[in-house]
Amino acid sequence: VAADDWHAIASDPRVAISACDGPRFLMTNRESYDVVISCAPEPATACANRYFTREYFAAASRALTPHGVFVTSINASERLENLVAQRAASIHRTLSESFPRLKVTAGARLYFFAGGRSSQITLDRNELASLSKWANLSTKIFRPEYFKVCEELDPDKIALVISRIEEARNSERPYWYN
Repeated sequence: VAADDWHAIASDPRVAISACDGPRFLMTNRESYDVVISCAPEPATACANRYFTREYFAAASRALTPHGVFVTSINASERLENLVAQRAASIHRTLSESFPRLKVTAGARLYFFAGGRSSQITLDRNELASLSKWANLSTKIFRPEYFKVCEELDPDKIALVISRIEEARNSERPYWYN
């Protein structure tokens, strides 16, 4: 986010930014939010993995309004091979225990969008462009037309990601970290 855009976002009274321990914040939180974005490190250690646990995702689900959306992400690869596919499948499975609606993007970074039954989560390029234009957000970098061409929303690439996640979910090999 550009500095000018960040200042506008941070000063908006509708925005609450909390730079603290995410799991502790969500587990003790009593507020409801429309969006919770988890900017967590990769789940490659026991310490970092706490941002991808059943308990953390359940706390995020409780912190959302009925139409709210939770967002988290991990580094991936275009073809989602081996351990990356297992990691994505583990996160997908764990998220699905707390969120009835779940979508994942494609690309070098997978974004997971999760919400309750009333959440309006879409990865449809045209719909996202239209919603973004309707929101009339003014930034120096982003334009709503981006959604129409971004690779992360390519339906064929998303189908490949979902297929690789399903293959890994059905695997007999457990996912582990060092």
